[in-house]
Amino acid sequence: MNRFVNYIRATIAMLFAVACNSTPATMAAAVGGCAGAVVTVAVGTATFSGCVSQHPGGTGGAAPFATGGKASTGGAKATGGRSAAGGTAPIATGGSAPGGASATGGTTAIDWPDCAPASQKLEKQDINELRKNLQPYHQGQMHSRAKASYVVLDLPDCGWFPLCPTLDQLNLGSCTGNAATQCRCSDVFGVPVAWVGWDALRLETEAIDTYGKATKIDPYDGTYPPDDTGSNGESVMQVLKTKGLVSGWTTPITFEGLQRALQTGPGIMGSPWHTAMFTPDRCGQIGITGVIEGGHEFVVRAVQYSTKRFLFQNSWGNSWGAKRKGQGGFFWMTFGSVQTLMSEGADFKFPSVSATRGERAIIPSNDNAALSCIAVPFQRGARHFANSP
Repeated sequence: MNRFVNYIRATIAMLFAVACNSTPATMAAAVGGCAGAVVTVAVGTATFSGCVSQHPGGTGGAAPFATGGKASTGGAKATGGRSAAGGTAPIATGGSAPGGASATGGTTAIDWPDCAPASQKLEKQDINELRKNLQPYHQGQMHSRAKASYVVLDLPDCGWFPLCPTLDQLNLGSCTGNAATQCRCSDVFGVPVAWVGWDALRLETEAIDTYGKATKIDPYDGTYPPDDTGSNGESVMQVLKTKGLVSGWTTPITFEGLQRALQTGPGIMGSPWHTAMFTPDRCGQIGITGVIEGGHEFVVRAVQYSTKRFLFQNSWGNSWGAKRKGQGGFFWMTFGSVQTLMSEGADFKFPSVSATRGERAIIPSNDNAALSCIAVPFQRGARHFANSP
């Protein structure tokens, strides 16, 4: 028995050694130890402890993550705009944590967003204000399908959750940049080192910068600033890759492909936005009735097979949608709703982050939310995925 326990400990130490760019010898004292700098990440009421990983670059290794150097490309203050993301704490304090907690293996129940109490009066949504966050509905932006295949696969519940505050577009149609930024700042990828210490407003500036750069390469008329004409998922992924934040992405084109992609990490979804989608119920559920008000991009976070629903994260501040561990912005859609939106042309992008490109990130070591997920190959070139970088 002791031999088996020692074997498990050695195996976990080896995994942490790889994650922290250290050797097993430096990890032997404690499984949760880290040869790199240990950092605490605070999001809402949750904290994540981990190390700063500095992976060696590959041949001609890519530059480190973008510093976000220049200020917002278009001054993110909007008239009548709401305050930033609900006063959430900065991404990371930079303080050290005592050794970092270790994940002991095994499947842990996923912490799903909470329902608001039945006695709590729901905040009335100002739909006219929220409409300003949408972008024009670009018919060509979505890849319409003559017939989608809607098979539900036998896979476990799976969730990938944010390490950064929920953003607020502040009445700018920058949803593509916001979704891409929030997707990149996820537990499976870690927080880019350049973003450490940023609050929600600083991160919003980075998202707007990504949006502005995307409008310069997308196929639509107008660039931001000054033209707030929206963009698409393909273009913001190209911008993230240019900044060194992702190494590539995959485009699921079937319902099975979406389920498989979500087992490996979060993605973004570009979709027509119907009137009913503005007003989630007390548990964050939205319907898709009403007219198409515009186009919108948001993060695909999780799948819950027992209820046949997907969980998403929006970028309309901390007060919209359901809350998870004190962080707002989450909402649910049923499999049927997502299938319908796919038939209307909804588009998905799932980024990948390679550890061989000189990328540096804070990797949390005590968030067990994603341990239910399993690795499902993308099957590039198969009918469930489009060709992607």
